[in-house]
Amino acid sequence: QAGKGTNMAFSVQLPICETSVLPAEDEPIEVTLPRPMAVPPQTAETVEDLGEKLNVLLVEDNVVNQQLTRRLLEKLGCSICVALDKVRQERYDLIFMDCQMPNMDGYGATTRIRELETQSATRTPIIALTANSLPADRKRSEQAGMDEFLTKPIVKEKLRQALSRWTATTRH
Repeated sequence: QAGKGTNMAFSVQLPICETSVLPAEDEPIEVTLPRPMAVPPQTAETVEDLGEKLNVLLVEDNVVNQQLTRRLLEKLGCSICVALDKVRQERYDLIFMDCQMPNMDGYGATTRIRELETQSATRTPIIALTANSLPADRKRSEQAGMDEFLTKPIVKEKLRQALSRWTATTRH
């Protein structure tokens, strides 16, 4: 009812994000999938030691999330490709899969990849990337064939741990 009810106000102190989520002014922004994204060469100062360079497929339709995740993965020593259609043409050490995408979501894409893998006897680890963190979301990712579940915003340390965990498994 108009004029009745309670008004509330509150303050929240938030930490400043250490990683910029916006691309540099001179850096190109890819806005469509599937299309490979140019990856700048790695420098020794930005690469953390995870062994040999990893070949990672990033499936993400949001440009800001794509840029942020790509940069974090590059700093962790990965060679990144941002294009789902490449999964048939190239072997990847790991796939990071956004769950909420238009047309074919990450669940459907993972199911399709798992179907293709039955013909080749290989299995690439797929890690879900999602803003949804409910138990039902985790279960849905498992049912689709995803191996791990990371929530957004992506935290560099959790990304590093996932890379270490799954690449150690696939390299032996």
